[in-house]
Amino acid sequence: FRLTAHDAKTLVFSNPAHDFPQRIEYRRTGLDTLEATVGALDEKGKKLEFKYTLVR
Repeated sequence: FRLTAHDAKTLVFSNPAHDFPQRIEYRRTGLDTLEATVGALDEKGKKLEFKYTLVR
């Protein structure tokens, strides 16, 4: 997977040669929270979403 897009709160990695997932996106949604989405490049079909919270 290669980094294909980014901004201050988002990183997107893509690999079109991979069957699933082809795209992995990480989004910083708060100081202690992160969301990750894995799926196809066209963003249609199967998609998995994960939400993470820092526990202290």
